[in-house]
Amino acid sequence: NIPEEPDIAEPNIPAEPDIADPNDDAEPDIAEPNIPAEPDIAEPNIPAEPDISDPNVPAEPDIADPNVPAEPDISDPNIPPDIVEPNIPAEPDIEAPDIEQPNIEQPNIPQQPELGFPIWPNHLIPVNTEVAQVVETTLNQLTQNTLIEQIHENFIELKTLKATRAYPTVKFIDINPYAWYQDAAEVVYSYGIMNGTSEMLFSPHDELTPQMLAGIIYNLSGQVELPQQSSEHYWYTDAVNLVEILNLPTYSTITRENLVTMLYDYLNLLGYQFEFNDAVEWAVETGLLVGVSATDLALTKPVTRIETAVVVQRFIELKLD
Repeated sequence: NIPEEPDIAEPNIPAEPDIADPNDDAEPDIAEPNIPAEPDIAEPNIPAEPDISDPNVPAEPDIADPNVPAEPDISDPNIPPDIVEPNIPAEPDIEAPDIEQPNIEQPNIPQQPELGFPIWPNHLIPVNTEVAQVVETTLNQLTQNTLIEQIHENFIELKTLKATRAYPTVKFIDINPYAWYQDAAEVVYSYGIMNGTSEMLFSPHDELTPQMLAGIIYNLSGQVELPQQSSEHYWYTDAVNLVEILNLPTYSTITRENLVTMLYDYLNLLGYQFEFNDAVEWAVETGLLVGVSATDLALTKPVTRIETAVVVQRFIELKLD
């Protein structure tokens, strides 16, 4: 045990005296006497207490359990010694050859066209043409039946107006008030079946056009509302569409025979039946058509507007069962 060196204090060095200024009236600064600092005396080194074991208490010996035998380290003669596996080189990394895939063009399969309907709703798209025909025929028939019922009611109402409707004075300057056809012109005009070619002209001797004939059928039907309106609209558009919907005949030139055939087919469409072989026989027997002479009906002659007015007047006055 080596004792620490004592802490030796520095010698007391007196402070310099404070010499007062002789001109200063203040009291002199009297320094306090130098009091030496107390020496730092280190404590003596006290040795640590020795670890004295109790002589009366024997240490416990490390005694193995006699009942638990120690496992002998016996090598199994049947187990061969570790065999070092030979160094097997790794398989080489073989890159697969770059095989260019052939460019196979897909066959051009045309798309199946949508089967729309010219008159009926376009959202009914059938799966094939046979179904399309069935659907279109069914829709045509249902709508046509409803349309024909409405036309029949309008036609009957038109015929009953004759007894109560007054005839206005004809305003057309080309209609002779003493002509044999003057009454017919008044009737078809006052019933709204035929109009003039202008505000002041009826044009009685002009030929009847297919559009004019379609207009007569349309007016006889009470200008019925059609299932689908056309985007293009002329004065004859609805009339031509109605004739097409009703499957009535169409002509490029309207002859006297064509006129009576159209009226005959129109009545058959409304449900009227006649005991005649054809339209001409029916027209002659009912008095609608009169010949230009005793022996000539002039069937192939283009019909004029005033001839048409006469036939239409007789047609609406015709008694129907």
